[in-house]
Amino acid sequence: MSDFFPTRTLEEIAEDLGFPVAAVDLVESITEDMAWHAGNVGMAEMPHLNATGFCNLFRRRVLSEFGKSSASVLKGWGLYGSHELGRIVFALVAANRLDASPEDSLEDFVGLFTVDEYFA
Repeated sequence: MSDFFPTRTLEEIAEDLGFPVAAVDLVESITEDMAWHAGNVGMAEMPHLNATGFCNLFRRRVLSEFGKSSASVLKGWGLYGSHELGRIVFALVAANRLDASPEDSLEDFVGLFTVDEYFA
């Protein structure tokens, strides 16, 4: 999580994207978990994740929370694949709620997974 102040609430972001707040909150919480882990293992700063790494953490987190119903929960939220996940990530970046490197882009999330494949 960055040191600057968020410019938008999760509710505003979710409304703009057409996803429930729970979906946006879940995506943001993944980086909070990473920051907590980094602090507990003595890392000076949180490591940067590319789109593939973020998708892998997302998959683990979703399976941990929703188990066998992961696919149905995500589809119920309107998340069908990595592109939708990327839209949430970059909306959080635009709202100063997540950091991204200059090399990161929404296109990095295109075609990495579909919910049917990832959570089968």
